[in-house]
Amino acid sequence: MRLPDLESLEHFGARGAVSGRPFNPDLAGGPIENLTTDGVTINREGIAIVEKHIARFGHDPVNEVMINRLKDIEKGKIPPEQVDLNFW
Repeated sequence: MRLPDLESLEHFGARGAVSGRPFNPDLAGGPIENLTTDGVTINREGIAIVEKHIARFGHDPVNEVMINRLKDIEKGKIPPEQVDLNFW
């Protein structure tokens, strides 16, 4: 499947390349980026940022579990798994 070139799309009012849903980068926290989990360090400051971000979506027990995992990783109680780094 060929995805449209993001440079050629109008960002405001654009549609998601795969979902076709309306997409506004300003409401999503910025444009989509290709990120990696290489070199990720889980720390208190980052956990606070993640908590603030997911608070926009309302309470979700699964997110609460993941936040607790991040806190346990930061305290050295458990090692990070790829799922934790992806959530980060």
